[in-house]
Amino acid sequence: MELISGGLRTITGAIGKQNKKDYQLRTPAATIGIRGTMYEVEMAREGMYVGVWKGDIDVHSYSGQCDITLGRHASNRFALVTNNGACQFLANVPEVFREGHSSKANVTLEQTGVSITPLLAHPQKKSPFRSFTVGRGKRTLTQGQTDTISNANPVISTNSGVLSSTAKTTDFAQNIGGYPVSWGRWNQYDVSTDVGGVATPQNDKNGLLWSSYKPSSSSVIASRVGVASYSNTIDSLANSTMGKVSNVSVNMDVDFGSGQVNNGTISARVPDHTWIGVFDGKVSGGKLSLGFKGGALVNARTGEASNATGDIAGDFVGDNAKAITGAFSMVDEENSKNQIEGLFLVGEK
Repeated sequence: MELISGGLRTITGAIGKQNKKDYQLRTPAATIGIRGTMYEVEMAREGMYVGVWKGDIDVHSYSGQCDITLGRHASNRFALVTNNGACQFLANVPEVFREGHSSKANVTLEQTGVSITPLLAHPQKKSPFRSFTVGRGKRTLTQGQTDTISNANPVISTNSGVLSSTAKTTDFAQNIGGYPVSWGRWNQYDVSTDVGGVATPQNDKNGLLWSSYKPSSSSVIASRVGVASYSNTIDSLANSTMGKVSNVSVNMDVDFGSGQVNNGTISARVPDHTWIGVFDGKVSGGKLSLGFKGGALVNARTGEASNATGDIAGDFVGDNAKAITGAFSMVDEENSKNQIEGLFLVGEK
């Protein structure tokens, strides 16, 4: 069968059960093989959207960049095959699948006995919360969404991939300081990357730090006035190549009237050295945006210092936006092996 344009939802039925190797759907982007299943395909300007509602399918792009399995026995149900033949896993139901379909509770096909759950009810976990991940190498600071704030193995979606883990989480803590914030450390996790199409196991001896949290309502943030000083560091979780991290301190003044963040500083102690960073930012549309301006690594014995580059991000938490949770990283410009990264929760003074 060949799909030239448009889209389809199909149940393969007996054909898929008896002649799996003989069944093939060819499209301008890729070919699809089945294992007795119900799936959906939609051609769009940016490529081909594919989704599996029951069973499994195999997708092979002509470029060779995409060779994946989607469905019940795979870690993903939805994907986009781009026009150049690359794969991008999708955490949510593609919008093109929602258009023109019924939103009724169930549609039952009596001849097959298959019950189709409504497209608006995503068969995978939803991601109503936000997240930070921060690490070394390719796993630098990212922001994204996650499905839970109450357990040690959330599924985290970021622009660089979907991260998940079934391994033991260390340093796990939740309801930190009484706020809807959780965090922990993964040394083993899987990453579903944009290109290549398969989840890649990561054994990270440095550890990937992650946090999940429920942000403050944008309407609450927009209703605040005056200047608030966030200088009460409630808790933190940090790594460093230079040894144990202690005394993490975060400070910033937020002017809700002008939307400016001023006097931002972050510091942390490691054996014989102190990391120092400065930042500013703004509040717009109920969201907090922070920008790293410069930093230093100071030798506590000699007072000598070297410049440091870095990154920082944050978000308001709590019913009244009385706290900010975030993530940071810094690297010594003179010796890139000297690094620090961490998570923090800071409250109003």
